[in-house]
Amino acid sequence: MKEQDVLLDVKQLSIAFQQKKQKVPIVHHISFSIQKGETLGIVGESGCGKSITSMSLMGLNQQTDTKGEIQFEGQNLLSLSEKQWREIRGNDISMIFQEPMTSLNPLMTIGKQMTEALFTHQAIGQKEAKAKAVDLLQTVGLKQAESLLKKYPHELSGGMRQRVMIAMAMLCHPKLMIADEPTTALDVTIQAQILRLLKKLNEEMDTAILFITHDLGVVRQI
Repeated sequence: MKEQDVLLDVKQLSIAFQQKKQKVPIVHHISFSIQKGETLGIVGESGCGKSITSMSLMGLNQQTDTKGEIQFEGQNLLSLSEKQWREIRGNDISMIFQEPMTSLNPLMTIGKQMTEALFTHQAIGQKEAKAKAVDLLQTVGLKQAESLLKKYPHELSGGMRQRVMIAMAMLCHPKLMIADEPTTALDVTIQAQILRLLKKLNEEMDTAILFITHDLGVVRQI
């Protein structure tokens, strides 16, 4: 593996929660690396620390004691300020969460959420942002994308919401996308469609994917 091809390099990552006067270890000295455009699976039973690890890669574990290194393109993410994290989060590294209903804002339309995410990271006009949102919704297989922008999360099915989450994760063409149990709440048919979609995005956009799951069957497919 060439050093210049390594996108993410996690070294001896340990995570613990502070509980009263003692620390409760959750993750013990985990190490792995992902190359540009690669798909890597992390498999483990529920409660073993998979999601906590993924949250650390997004800088979302502020209340934990985290040690080790998370090198992203040669920069140790654990040394970043919150302002620096905001520049990377959603832009260079994005995440698809397990349950889209708890990740999407129920009080905002899909269009508003997608365009605001674009405005955060890019100097882009309203018309261009809307066009990009429509294009990505179509890319993830959602028909009548323009009318979907006016809908609220509760008006969509579980599979549609998950596709919206994937579209939002791809908005800024991230170098790394973390998929945390993205198919757990879906039926088998929709699950297969989502897995095919992720493989397609990986191949066409060269986005590296860290796929987290408890299901070895899902890992075999992706």
